Amino acid sequence: FHANISDLDPENVNGKLRITDFKFINDKTMVPLDTIKVDVFSNTATNNFYFHSQVLDASVIGKYKIEDVATLFKQTLSNYFNISDINSEYIPTNNTFFTLNATVKNNNVLYRLLPELESFKTAKINAWYKANADAFSININLPDLIYGANNFSNIVFKTYTEDNKIDYNFSI
Repeated sequence: FHANISDLDPENVNGKLRITDFKFINDKTMVPLDTIKVDVFSNTATNNFYFHSQVLDASVIGKYKIEDVATLFKQTLSNYFNISDINSEYIPTNNTFFTLNATVKNNNVLYRLLPELESFKTAKINAWYKANADAFSININLPDLIYGANNFSNIVFKTYTEDNKIDYNFSI
């Protein structure tokens, strides 16, 4: 474990974290992982979060307060669905925006953590969110998955806002 963090303020986190010699324990199986890397860089214009491991690579780049993202997204969804909580406090969007990219890799660690996993091809998630525009897009692509008795090919899920509505497409 190694950390070099210059600022822990949630609105201005800057630093690097390295986790080495990490092991998952699944029932009686110990699954070691290579180094897990987390890099976070913030300034007045952007927040940049990067995660890298054997199984997952992800980045979130934009301008956001991590503690407000779920509430802001709920506010956006409440324009399309009746999910508003009368008691919830409105959070000004303050130009909150971000792009998320993630790759779940086909790696032997997955097979060891999920014993019923028989086949998996690298999955990708790409998304963006603009709170001021109440707009978002989420794309998930999973080319191949065999888990136990379930066999899926070419799973594609896309949802996005356009013309004051949410469109979606799901195929399998």
